Amino acid sequence: CMALGVTGPALRATGLPWDLRKNQPYCDYDTYDFDVATWDTCDCYGRFRIRLEEMDQSVRILKQCLKRLEDTQGDR
Repeated sequence: CMALGVTGPALRATGLPWDLRKNQPYCDYDTYDFDVATWDTCDCYGRFRIRLEEMDQSVRILKQCLKRLEDTQGDR
């Protein structure tokens, strides 16, 4: 699939856990704890399920960001 240029939810709907934030981290994504959503049905339903799981993982990352901000000293 990757040789054909398939990426994102379409690729992860094949069951391959490829996510740029994990495989080639940027913006400190390697310091956050989150899972790569995958599904193995290779269809529209699989891509839909991945999108739902990605929303959950985004909230998980945001909660970690908020915790780090709360722990940061600084002027208010």
